[in-house]
Amino acid sequence: MVKIVTVLAASALLAGMAVSAQAQDAGSTYLQVGGGQVDADGEKFGVIQAAGGYNFNRNFAVEAEFGLGLTEKTYRVGTVNVDAKIKHTAGIYLVGSAPIGENLDLVGRVGFSQVSVEASSGNVSADDSDTGPAYSVGLRYFPKGGVHGIRGDFTRYQLDDGSMDAVQVSYVRRF
Repeated sequence: MVKIVTVLAASALLAGMAVSAQAQDAGSTYLQVGGGQVDADGEKFGVIQAAGGYNFNRNFAVEAEFGLGLTEKTYRVGTVNVDAKIKHTAGIYLVGSAPIGENLDLVGRVGFSQVSVEASSGNVSADDSDTGPAYSVGLRYFPKGGVHGIRGDFTRYQLDDGSMDAVQVSYVRRF
């Protein structure tokens, strides 16, 4: 949890610094990095995620995302403790955006994702991956229309074995 708070604080600090930066022309590509929390059947796991995208025009883009799990949970199975965590997430999305205020956009994504989990006990470990569609909605803000911004998303992963939700806040840099 401390790592998530650190990432979120860093994102907020970078966005705050961007307010004082001079507005620049935004390019067609962007990178973002942030932290969030994945809720899998009531169990919450911290993740750090990075994404890159290409804007075809003002309203449509394609985006790839990759995340790494930060936290793990310990479960008691019979007489054995089992540690479980999200190993990684990956996805590719079509992104639509619409302006709803000055330098503020409503962002929606739809795509395909994979979530990999790992469970271990002692010297024994096992990995499992699940795939399926994913969709999200969020807000993106670029102070003074510059190249530095902040984005918040809520994502639903519709995986083969069930669904998971993720909330994420990211620093965004346009190139």
